[in-house]
Amino acid sequence: MKLLKTKIVNKSFCISAIRRLSFIQNNSENKVNPKKAEQFSSKNVRDLFLKYFVNEKNHTYVPSSPVFLNNDPSLLFVNAGMNQFRSLFLNKTYPGHPLHNLKRAANSQKCVRLSGKHNDLKDVGVDLYHHTFFEMLGNWSFGDYSKAEACKMAWELLTNVYGLKSENLYVTYFGGDKSLEVPPDEECKRIWLEIGVHPSHIFPFGAKDNFWEMADKGPCGPCTEIHYDFLSSGPETVAQKINTDCHDVMEVWNLVFVQYNREKGNLLKSIPTLNVDTGMGLERLTAVLQGTSSNYDTDLFIPLFEAIESNFKVRPYSGKTGIDDADGLDTAYRILADHSRMFSVAIADGVFPDTYDSGHILRKIIRRAAYTANRVMKTRPGALSSLVPYVAKTLDFYPEIDKHIDEIIYIVNDEEKAFHHVINRGRKARNKMISQNPNRVLTGQQTVDLHDIYGLENNIIQDLADEVNVTIDWKDSERVREKKLQQVYSLREEKSSDILKLINDLTKKNVSVSDDSFKYCYSTEKDAFGVQSISANILAIFSEKEMISEAKEGTQCILVLDKTNFYSEAGGQISDVGNIYNQDFNFQVNNVTSAQGYVFHHGQVMQGKMTCNAVINMDVDKKHRLSCSQNHTVTHLLNTALRKILPYTAQRSSHAGPSHMKYTFSAKAYLTDQQLKAIEIHVNQMIQNKLEVFRNEVPFEELLTHPNAILLRGISRDCFSYIHWQCRL
Repeated sequence: MKLLKTKIVNKSFCISAIRRLSFIQNNSENKVNPKKAEQFSSKNVRDLFLKYFVNEKNHTYVPSSPVFLNNDPSLLFVNAGMNQFRSLFLNKTYPGHPLHNLKRAANSQKCVRLSGKHNDLKDVGVDLYHHTFFEMLGNWSFGDYSKAEACKMAWELLTNVYGLKSENLYVTYFGGDKSLEVPPDEECKRIWLEIGVHPSHIFPFGAKDNFWEMADKGPCGPCTEIHYDFLSSGPETVAQKINTDCHDVMEVWNLVFVQYNREKGNLLKSIPTLNVDTGMGLERLTAVLQGTSSNYDTDLFIPLFEAIESNFKVRPYSGKTGIDDADGLDTAYRILADHSRMFSVAIADGVFPDTYDSGHILRKIIRRAAYTANRVMKTRPGALSSLVPYVAKTLDFYPEIDKHIDEIIYIVNDEEKAFHHVINRGRKARNKMISQNPNRVLTGQQTVDLHDIYGLENNIIQDLADEVNVTIDWKDSERVREKKLQQVYSLREEKSSDILKLINDLTKKNVSVSDDSFKYCYSTEKDAFGVQSISANILAIFSEKEMISEAKEGTQCILVLDKTNFYSEAGGQISDVGNIYNQDFNFQVNNVTSAQGYVFHHGQVMQGKMTCNAVINMDVDKKHRLSCSQNHTVTHLLNTALRKILPYTAQRSSHAGPSHMKYTFSAKAYLTDQQLKAIEIHVNQMIQNKLEVFRNEVPFEELLTHPNAILLRGISRDCFSYIHWQCRL
């Protein structure tokens, strides 16, 4: 591993006194100590951490994963350092897996907390230590070292390497939880006592504070946290403040002992080995080491504040919060600095502003920053992107930001411009709504329309209402929104309930899942394309949602077989059609679907009588399959051409049928006639070059890092058999 050499630059920090959220009288305690800032620059803090674990404690350096993980559909963004190690925690690696046999690891992981259980957006800008994006320093043991060794290394690093005074450090441990049926972690308490931590500096807490879970399902376990007392106030005072969001006592490091996996039904299942997962926010640690209780007064943010002051022509940052920040300017400083880091990192890692999932969250952050800058600092479109080069410089440990800096600036500028257009449309819509309502109250339906039709978030809708002294019936808005969601959920449940009933009936009768590997057994010889015919056994017949033993001519039904050569709809390609038959009957297959390992053949008995357990023959319509496959290949060719000719495009969906293909994509510019012609020429050239089309099975983790693979965002290990990827042509 090659660690970055830290270059320490002498720099004086002229920072106005900061009043913390708790309004402590002595503001001088919040100033950065210049000597400490020089000794413990953020780069040096990160470097010391990695050198300690990699060079001295034999950990393997594993680079940060992108903030978006393709192989974890439970997370929109990486929210902790352990996300990329999930397969290790669950013992699901194999020979050839990039992490196979990894025992100890350390890194600095890029994290975003904007979704699910960990969402800090409401606190960003309001206080002095929450962020949407942050770096997590972490070290891991995968069945290697014990709790005792993990705690000893953490204590040694903080006290001996970083030089923090032990009298300012306090630890918590898991005090047990009856609902989880997990006892107190007395072993952890004993370890801290043996290390030399005074009993008055050790506190037990319940599951809310000391039982860590990455998400609603997955690896989890009791944890022990190390907290720092900024005021050296003593155990009695700390006991009243710890884990209460009091700014005087801040959590610095969390050591998680991964002993369980949370499964369906909220069941906790023990895992074979003890794994250790630790996380320490670089921003908080840097603040402590630089002698300030505000993360925003460190060298990670000061250059961004200086850029905002210079580029936006506003007064200097003074660090005020709450009612002290009368004009809201300091809060705006923090929002802009934080959000510019988040959207720069996310775009560099391949996330694209969009209308759903992670793309929607990215769009929301860019627009929130743009709206804040415009409302508080009176900026014009284009101002936001001026912060990107400063982000790249302060986060130069991650070279991908600088590598994609032009792309980031382009996307942010375009998104900011579009948002200002949306705001103007929203104002016009608001005015029209008000003219229709003499009471000057926006109804719930009108508010929902402003959100759904015009793309405005609730905080912006409120501001637009305040501009013209209009009130909003938020209770009615919530009622309308809930009703709309219920309608959507009902439609989804209606569609899924039928198939779930079939699956439940199959599992109750212990019917084995279908082997559909035969769908890939086909000839590609010229003039001889065709799917290999096979014989199989009928395992179940369903008619009108009920399992039956036989079906007569004219019956519409669904067949489940032990194996099949029919392609079920996936990857945008519609399913095969064809015939299932023997000497007694002929069944016409009109559609094929699959779920939870079962393949369902939908169709009609055309003649004879079909019985369960019969041995049958299966013929796939060759012409239909060939036409669908050709159109599917064209979607990959089109994707390649678009990526070559358009700036910053991303595929969203595709449909490949026998007569045509449909391709949906996002791009940051409308297609011109010249671009359309260039795309057409490029696709035709690839066809004329007679490039080989081949199928290859690749382990999922290898696919994620394959240099020639382009993956759609959001695919997961669970749908491995439906992953479609293309070579860069």
